[in-house]
Amino acid sequence: MSRGRFARAATRATLVALLGAALAGCVGKKDDVGAPPCPKVAVLADAAHLTVYRDGPGRDLTDIRFEADLGRISGECIYRKRNTQVTVEMKLAITAKRGPADRERLADLGYFVAILDAQANVLARQEFQSRIEFPLDQAQVATLEELEQVIPLKKDQPGSDFDVLVGFRLTPEQLQRNRARGQ
Repeated sequence: MSRGRFARAATRATLVALLGAALAGCVGKKDDVGAPPCPKVAVLADAAHLTVYRDGPGRDLTDIRFEADLGRISGECIYRKRNTQVTVEMKLAITAKRGPADRERLADLGYFVAILDAQANVLARQEFQSRIEFPLDQAQVATLEELEQVIPLKKDQPGSDFDVLVGFRLTPEQLQRNRARGQ
């Protein structure tokens, strides 16, 4: 289980918000009556798939060590401290599949969670690591990562002013392959 906290803005880079992947809404909770809207939570489409090849120049099916996909995100948001922050609790499904070039029976997967404001500015970004071990009798494994993100709010600001995006940490080559694959 991974747990992360965002206390304030960490970076101001711009992220292209391609929200073509499954958009999962959160269920809001509040100590008082009525729940304000939650941040939008989604998997970044271009960063939802990861293919890792063995070292060397080969890039065909026999060179694949493993592939992984980010799946559905479910969760809820909870307003706390008199609505000065919203906590987004998420469960992220990840599946990994062994390739012919895998000899270690391990898939080390780096992924990120980014919080964006209404103008798509990245306010915070945190990286996580998930290690999946393949049992001897299985070529595909699924796991569920539990994440918690805390977003500070201004007075009377709803959580729906923010987006929470999740994606694999990709090399430029992997990103290019994902984009070509999606066309």
